[in-house]
Amino acid sequence: MVYSAENEGKRLVFGISGKLYENNVLLYDRQTESLWLQMKNEAVAGPLTGTQLKTLPFEDTTWGAWLKKHPDTLVLSLNTGHRREYGKDPYEDYYRSNRTLFSVKRESSILPKMEKVIGIERGRKYKAYAFRALKGVQTLKDAVGGISIVIRWDEKNKTAVVEDTDGNPVPYIVSFWYAWYNFHPDTEIYKSDGSR
Repeated sequence: MVYSAENEGKRLVFGISGKLYENNVLLYDRQTESLWLQMKNEAVAGPLTGTQLKTLPFEDTTWGAWLKKHPDTLVLSLNTGHRREYGKDPYEDYYRSNRTLFSVKRESSILPKMEKVIGIERGRKYKAYAFRALKGVQTLKDAVGGISIVIRWDEKNKTAVVEDTDGNPVPYIVSFWYAWYNFHPDTEIYKSDGSR
């Protein structure tokens, strides 16, 4: 998920608070020390409580695919001067389990807890697209909240591009099912057989 750091014309600087709410990392802004719930793009404690950040579209892709489209891209070096294995994901075992670190308020067994989903919000309506339901799909035309969207799915890299029918990028979230459902319990779920 990607958000604009702008709030009322001022650019906020964010950091990781080290706190969790419902297994979701809380960010904080350095200017007011308000806490921000990333899943809802909203400040939930501090002077900016209730303030929302604008969700931005992004492209979830591989470095190779990105570099092919944007060959002049600069990237941060892994030679940071710190001893750390940047190529190793410290959460690898967590992704393979079907258990959350802590319990959550709402749960649904419709999908496995750790199933990755693409979550889309359009007009206060929510829809989840499980990675497994997208298997074998290259282009999917659907609607969320009465608004037509197109998902271009890359099965090999498990990445997606989401656009409206005019080709404009549509903001979305890649999330675990348990997290998406916990904050969006009234979500629709895309089924590969076309049912709702």
